[in-house]
Amino acid sequence: MNQFRLWYLALPRVTRFILVLYCSVFAACFVVLWRIPVTAEFLESQLVLGASWWRAPWQLMTYSLLHSASFGGLIHLAFGLFWLYWIGREVEELRGSAIMLSLWSFSVVVGGLMAVLVAPTIGFETPAFAGLWGGVLGTMVAVCLWVPDKRIWLFVLGPIRLWYIVAALLVLELVRPASGLISVGGAASAWLFVWLDRRGVDMQYWADYLIKATAILRASLRAPETDSIPQPNGHRVHSSTNVDTEELDRILDKINAEGMEALTRLERRVLDKASRQ
Repeated sequence: MNQFRLWYLALPRVTRFILVLYCSVFAACFVVLWRIPVTAEFLESQLVLGASWWRAPWQLMTYSLLHSASFGGLIHLAFGLFWLYWIGREVEELRGSAIMLSLWSFSVVVGGLMAVLVAPTIGFETPAFAGLWGGVLGTMVAVCLWVPDKRIWLFVLGPIRLWYIVAALLVLELVRPASGLISVGGAASAWLFVWLDRRGVDMQYWADYLIKATAILRASLRAPETDSIPQPNGHRVHSSTNVDTEELDRILDKINAEGMEALTRLERRVLDKASRQ
């Protein structure tokens, strides 16, 4: 059994998608796109969030995908994805995949908009915003609001309230104005998101529709799998004698298509047993 595949498919679907997307984009930018003058200029002029964002409104989303092609950019991304891996699962287990997708998108877009509007008032006339921390801090703030006493175990420090960690991260981010404004914007937009959600505004309808449509599309495109061999007498037998492995593969395919929440209690038991082998 491929343990990495088991770990990967066991991740909640939206958190898994964001992790793969951001790692893939950083790898492409680090290896190729930032190295070529033409593509580097395109990234800076069209995808980084700047003062003329209204001419290219897609920048409100694309800026979060970009990080500098340096060791510092790698650390900034890795630290953010570490927290996303930890907290993103909390959101999906607490509220579902659709709310995670809508929360992340809202924090990135609205947080970026807040940052670019506030920047001129503090003398930051030519902003160039990039990075994922608006979404990361937004996700963490939302968990703090939904579970006020949420605590995180931090190595030798023991359990610490998530609110304190969020405050410390915001202070660290404010050392750099561009990154700090995005982080504050993401945190503020998450507060707005939860405020609207508590007042009955359906914040996830589009994400719920998108996730269901994607699952249907993937299921329709999936090729039929045959794991049996025709015999002379017309009957078919399984090509593998390991029934447990076949069942586990079926469960992993189900997770990949429908998410962990679609598993039955028996399927979860099989998955847990395989993870301990």
